[in-house]
Amino acid sequence: SGSIGIGNWGQDSSFAGTKSTGTAAASDDNNKGDFYYAPPSGYLALCTNNLPVSTNIDPNLTDDDYPSKLFGAVTYTGNGGTNAITGMGFKADLLMGKVTSHASNAYMVDSSRGLNKDLFLTIPDAEVTSSDISAIGTDGFTLTGTGTYDPNFNQNTYTYVAYGWRANGGTTSTNTDGTVASSVQANTAGGFSIVTYTGTGTAMTVGHGLDQEPECTMIKDRDATTNWILYTNKVDGSLDYGFPNTTTSFGDSGLTGPNSTIWNFSAQSDYSNTATRDYVMYCWHSVEGYSKIGIFKGNVQNDGAMVHTGFRPRMVVMFRTQSPGTPHWAVHDTARSTYNRMDKIWQWDTHDAEFGTGSRSIDVYGSGFKIRTSDADLNATGTSIMWYMAFGDQPHKYSNGF
Repeated sequence: SGSIGIGNWGQDSSFAGTKSTGTAAASDDNNKGDFYYAPPSGYLALCTNNLPVSTNIDPNLTDDDYPSKLFGAVTYTGNGGTNAITGMGFKADLLMGKVTSHASNAYMVDSSRGLNKDLFLTIPDAEVTSSDISAIGTDGFTLTGTGTYDPNFNQNTYTYVAYGWRANGGTTSTNTDGTVASSVQANTAGGFSIVTYTGTGTAMTVGHGLDQEPECTMIKDRDATTNWILYTNKVDGSLDYGFPNTTTSFGDSGLTGPNSTIWNFSAQSDYSNTATRDYVMYCWHSVEGYSKIGIFKGNVQNDGAMVHTGFRPRMVVMFRTQSPGTPHWAVHDTARSTYNRMDKIWQWDTHDAEFGTGSRSIDVYGSGFKIRTSDADLNATGTSIMWYMAFGDQPHKYSNGF
């Protein structure tokens, strides 16, 4: 009682002036810190400079691949005519967009299939040809006229949100890592690739273009009305699947799944491997300081889990993998909710407009996000597992930069 303890985690070798003799000014393996004694090898000073960030996307080491040039989110208002949308900050290869003011389907357009080829995330329909997006530029994209599916893209006075991921600038190459050749454009620094391939209906492997195993893979049959399917290995160690355009809970896929070079489709699947059908596959893995795919457990409290991502999230997608109730694929982003608490949500599994009742709120911080609701969709019983996928604009290491 009444005693004072002074600790040094690298900030002061004199221990606030109480230590005046001996070795001073020792640093850690990263040449950081001011220690009285040299710290053991592998132990680092407790400071933001030592926070882990992938060297591929570290803003201090690259001019091209830092987070805000890999993923972006913008809001815009439709005008029913030529509409140049800016603010993305780079040339996107995958666009996901949703009208937020009215009920309408979310669109998926990528530079591998072509800007005139649309898929709609919220429904199982096959690929369609459209004239809604005429160009993708270095800072956004251009919508033309009333388009083919105008309410989904550019209805006059409607409000929208759009997300963009950068792959390889639209340049694809033939990948022969698998037993079936695929067309791939990949951004290995950002852990993202776009793959197109044709199913065989039998066991086959397909190269995905990344240098690590994908942790989230979304696939759509382009030729038939079948559900989108999402595969992930982050729930229980096995390869699970869910249908993003439905509220069906996760199940065990029974597939071998991906490794660091190929995707192993060890069986026929209506959703990812039917003979002669064409597919598009989007692959992601976590990148330290930029993206994170993982799980957390609920506690049924308004003071919910704090999920550490290592960056400030720009977009968070969450899905409850277990009962009770009906799970939904909830999407939060800082483009629509510009301050905490963030309560504007749209859902992959419905074409409804966004809603913001405050009952499904989260907070976003420089190091991750925190659940601020006891609502079962985001924070069910303590045994319920929440799957999430998050993309950021600023590594926590540089959190003073925003």
